[in-house]
Amino acid sequence: MASIAFSKLTKLQDESLVDNVYKEIKNNVLSHVLKGGEKLSIKQIAREMGISLTPVRDAVNKLAHDGLLTTVPGSGTYVTSLTPQDVNELFECRNILELAAIESAVPRMTETAMQELRRNLEQMLVEGKRFLDTLTITDNHESQAIQTPYFELDDRFHETIVMQACNRQLLKLYNSVNLSMHVVRAVYWDHMRHVNQRMESTFTEHQRILDAIEAGNIDAAKAAVRRHLEQGKLVALSHMLKSDEVTAG
Repeated sequence: MASIAFSKLTKLQDESLVDNVYKEIKNNVLSHVLKGGEKLSIKQIAREMGISLTPVRDAVNKLAHDGLLTTVPGSGTYVTSLTPQDVNELFECRNILELAAIESAVPRMTETAMQELRRNLEQMLVEGKRFLDTLTITDNHESQAIQTPYFELDDRFHETIVMQACNRQLLKLYNSVNLSMHVVRAVYWDHMRHVNQRMESTFTEHQRILDAIEAGNIDAAKAAVRRHLEQGKLVALSHMLKSDEVTAG
């Protein structure tokens, strides 16, 4: 594993240590600093952070439970590599969960939630333009993309709708699937040539979803979500096929 310059965390309590190691490794995975298939060295991470092995092992176990890392008995721990089949299955899960959420959320949609969705779209437009205006293609461009507030707003748009379904288990399942979706995003945003086009399409697709919800039209909202996810899947698969991280199978 190449040196990632993990932050030193020596003054934190044990529980805080685990949480912070978890966040540090997770951020490196989601920002594509640690790439799919890369082997992790628990000893190296502990040494760079100036802490013992135990909190690093605990954090790695949590990340493996989340699906971001994969532990191979007798071999070690690796950043999870996604195949096209994984991507298809993840989008299928999101489709099932978000369509179920729409069914329940539209009749329950509050004015407060509607205002949040409208503000979200306005902010996405601003942040998308700001990102494109400041983007410079460098060795670190994938990190720049993943960390931009634009993608936080993208996530929040969908999560707000799911929350309105008022189903805690549905929200829990959605958040679990969405965490793996961040890995998909890290891979395909590594190819930046079509970022402008996809950002514009995403904004338009979100607007159609919002319009249908605002009209109280469940069928139209579900159709708009279905189209949005299908487009996202096609973009992800297209870029994955250009990536060296696609594994056989």
